[in-house]
Amino acid sequence: MKRVVKIFSIVYLVLNLTLLSLAQTFELNDVKAFENWCDAFVAEYDNGQNAPIAIVVVKDDQIFFQKGYGFVDESQTIPVCPEQTVFRAASVSKLVTTTAVMKLVEQGKINLVADINAYLKDFPIKQNFEKPITVADLLTHTSGLEERMFGNVVPKGFSPSLKEVFSRKVPRGARPAGEEIVYSNLGMALAGYLVEVVTGQKFEDFVEQEIFQPLEMNHSSFRQPYPPDLVDSVVSSGADDVALLHYPAGSMVNSAADMGNFLLLHLNGGKVGDTRILSEKTIREMQHRHFSQNPQMPGVAYGFFEHFANGRRILFHTGASGHQSLFVLLPEEKIGFYTVLSATQDGKFQQFRKQFLQAFLDRYFPATEKSPPAFTNNHTQIEGVYRPHLLSPLTIEKLGNLALDASVKDNGDGSISIELPPFGATKRHLVEIAPNLFHSDEGTYIAFNGEKMFMSGGLNDPLPFGKIRWYELGILHTGLFAVGAIFYGLICLLSIFFLLKKFLQKSRNSNGEKRIWKFAALTSWLYVLSPIAAFVYYFVSDAEQRPFKVQMALTIGNGLLLLAALTGVFVSFLILRNWRQMVWRERIWLAPFAAVCLAAIPLLFYWNLLGFNF
Repeated sequence: MKRVVKIFSIVYLVLNLTLLSLAQTFELNDVKAFENWCDAFVAEYDNGQNAPIAIVVVKDDQIFFQKGYGFVDESQTIPVCPEQTVFRAASVSKLVTTTAVMKLVEQGKINLVADINAYLKDFPIKQNFEKPITVADLLTHTSGLEERMFGNVVPKGFSPSLKEVFSRKVPRGARPAGEEIVYSNLGMALAGYLVEVVTGQKFEDFVEQEIFQPLEMNHSSFRQPYPPDLVDSVVSSGADDVALLHYPAGSMVNSAADMGNFLLLHLNGGKVGDTRILSEKTIREMQHRHFSQNPQMPGVAYGFFEHFANGRRILFHTGASGHQSLFVLLPEEKIGFYTVLSATQDGKFQQFRKQFLQAFLDRYFPATEKSPPAFTNNHTQIEGVYRPHLLSPLTIEKLGNLALDASVKDNGDGSISIELPPFGATKRHLVEIAPNLFHSDEGTYIAFNGEKMFMSGGLNDPLPFGKIRWYELGILHTGLFAVGAIFYGLICLLSIFFLLKKFLQKSRNSNGEKRIWKFAALTSWLYVLSPIAAFVYYFVSDAEQRPFKVQMALTIGNGLLLLAALTGVFVSFLILRNWRQMVWRERIWLAPFAAVCLAAIPLLFYWNLLGFNF
């Protein structure tokens, strides 16, 4: 009997301890407790570096917590103040731009389903697809517009208007609208320009008048350079000497406290206190999912991206331009936060935003354990190499795809392995959770549809991929470029050798044969000097001036490439015409030389390197 009682007592104690541990959940209602947790989290990352960091948390209809960490200056005399210290919000700016557009939608001045060319009378968008690009497409990154990486910045103090920017380089449609989410700074900048078109005001003036001032966001601005009353408060970022041409997509600076008011706007039905900016209906429309590549994977709302974690739907946007920022909403819980830090730190600081969000969720909204569904489908049909639809397919930027191929392998057990760019450096193991939908422990979702692959989740921008054939492989083309470089390099060395031997002086070679060797040497030197000249022009200068020299560097490099291609075709013609007069030793060298010259033409054309495509 005593033994039974003893066993019963032990079981009772274990059950009580288990229930107690399960009941020990944290609620976001004790400011001091949250501050202690936040301090400990930041201290673990900071490790005595005193990096500038600011965090603001809102709950229901008020600021719950805000605090600055570290120092603004290198001498560590000015501490970060959440109300006064100003950071670059970078791409989080897009949420303000979207809010401005939605305010005009609410007023009936912008139609979300209208063709944007109805507003762009001065420079209609060029595209060869039947479906027009709508305003909604701009806000969901599904416009299909060609996104360009080069030539998007100018020196500080020189800021042309949006109309001038788009008139000089009219945007082009690269893919059909409404089919894929491809992150687009250009698209969001166009949305900002629509604000100017329908209001007659400059974008930054409208935002200040209609959003910043009513919300008392007195330390916020899109202006370039920074306004005089803010310039001394901005934390140095390394990106302060340039101005963005597409500034509605990323030029905003502000304080953490200001972003707290903006968080409240989006968590409280469009108003803060007695100040209403948007209607509740408009806020719901903004936060509603408007596009996803798969119903069960994260998609995009108007301006916001979706993230699934710990059983919660989270709306977010990140930013990175000298500073790293993260804007997070948990709409159902009426909780949100904004964190921003200096991006000049390295190491663990690169993961600060992601780790802070997950730690916050694990503490206050812990995940409930769920057994993943079991699938053992065979997926050999999805195996292959996929390339992201990220870089422009119409310009020299396409060359970046050499390093961006992703390889997918079926493991035969309902899971797949994927090697992500660059060059397969990142590997992921994903388990099938629904037909043709896979999920990894890191929060990445990958869906397949025919020859397309779609990736989302993990605070990363959604990204579509297309399956490529063996003859398009980046590693193959990299090898071809390497072979060409080695071959032309050898010809250059030989030309130097023969020059030293007075090869170009009187010899037994015919004039035709000497001319062939001269043009072969010229072609080789042009090919070899093309990248060298571009890099020398770009790097031999003040580092601060390099962003503004990209286009000229590309012009120099591509100009030499074009000349090399033309002389290569000409020398191939000379080789063919003089083939019978050549001895076998000359044929051994010149036959492959002509083959390489002719093969270079389609290779250069494929990568948009023939001409000035940038």
